[in-house]
Amino acid sequence: MTVTLKYLLGLLLVASLSACKDEASLHTQASAKTQVSADEYLVFVDFKHKGVNQKTLMAEFLKKTETFVAWAHQEFSKDQLAGENINLQPVYEYPENKPRHIVAYQVNQRFKISGLSFEQYNKLLPELPAFNAQSFGQAGIKVSEQQTFITRQKLASDAFAKNQQKANHLAQLSGLCKLEVSEVKEFDQGGAQPRMMMMKSKEGAQAPSKQTLSVRLGIKWRAESC
Repeated sequence: MTVTLKYLLGLLLVASLSACKDEASLHTQASAKTQVSADEYLVFVDFKHKGVNQKTLMAEFLKKTETFVAWAHQEFSKDQLAGENINLQPVYEYPENKPRHIVAYQVNQRFKISGLSFEQYNKLLPELPAFNAQSFGQAGIKVSEQQTFITRQKLASDAFAKNQQKANHLAQLSGLCKLEVSEVKEFDQGGAQPRMMMMKSKEGAQAPSKQTLSVRLGIKWRAESC
């Protein structure tokens, strides 16, 4: 190896070590959160009927449920209405010291209406008693995936901006310049199911439920001495 080449390699090594000494890293964490109104409601409607004659029972039951289904298809899209299987079973009597025997039949079926907006939900509930169902009510409530995605994107931007503000402040205190993002990590916010609550407005009417969404980001920054 020539003397000139050795000299050049030595200069590169010194420059590299000098550059390493000038490099620095900063670590910041910040979070952003907000409350989002639930925009998807699920309602159940249970029909239950009892009778002695099985044929008559089924005819009356189907007439009642078919009336409800026809109405629901007019009010909502077909994919919003789902019906479970009809369940028909005998009702037994158990006399003392005698074999059991059938005294009646009982039939039931549950329907669910999904993807309801808050306005549709409030409009639907007062109309259901007209169908003489055994029971009905709220079966579920959530923030839609689309709204969750949009909100989390906005929260991530807010959390990044907060991290950037922290990093600029630390760099100024430390005499560092040329901040660059080296690594970004999103921390799990606990993974627990959000608590959904029906709220009351000032007028006493139902107000949309709220869910808290949050995003926490940890960022590693590269910087150089000014």
